[in-house]
Amino acid sequence: MAGLFFAFSAFVMDALGRLPPAQGIAAMQSINLAVLNPMFLTAVRGTAALSALLAVGALLGWAAASALSVVAGALLYIVRPRSA
Repeated sequence: MAGLFFAFSAFVMDALGRLPPAQGIAAMQSINLAVLNPMFLTAVRGTAALSALLAVGALLGWAAASALSVVAGALLYIVRPRSA
């Protein structure tokens, strides 16, 4: 997911910023429509679900050396701040 977010921020937003405002808005609206598909939603929600499962597994095996790191990583992915 980090790679997806990075690519969008680094390349897509830069490319949209190079377009005249009306074209940039139209292009972003087209992207917003295209992204609403099962493959993308599975990637986003599937990663969150997998993070939750890994956190539960780490909590059940708390004695493992990596349990705290797994729970922290899962929480950072699932409970991230939302933009206002």
